[in-house]
Amino acid sequence: MTIHPYTNAEWDSLLHVILTADTDWDPTILDHEMEDGEEWFDAMQDLPDIEPDPLFDDTGDYKHVHYVTHTMINDNLSETQAIDYQDLFLL
Repeated sequence: MTIHPYTNAEWDSLLHVILTADTDWDPTILDHEMEDGEEWFDAMQDLPDIEPDPLFDDTGDYKHVHYVTHTMINDNLSETQAIDYQDLFLL
């Protein structure tokens, strides 16, 4: 977003949009303390056994990725004639 100091005319004529809250940020609202109960442990014991997806490894990466490590371009062919993109794909 490109910004610049506003002029008095811009302040008077343009719509005012507030992009942030007008209160001080309180990071403690994100704090969480674990309670001394075992309900969470019991809930974890009741999870169903789910078979992992065979297309992904243990870290979630797709197994069937193909990396191009070598390419070859024939300059003679591209310089002597106009090539359609479909022809390039067939090379």
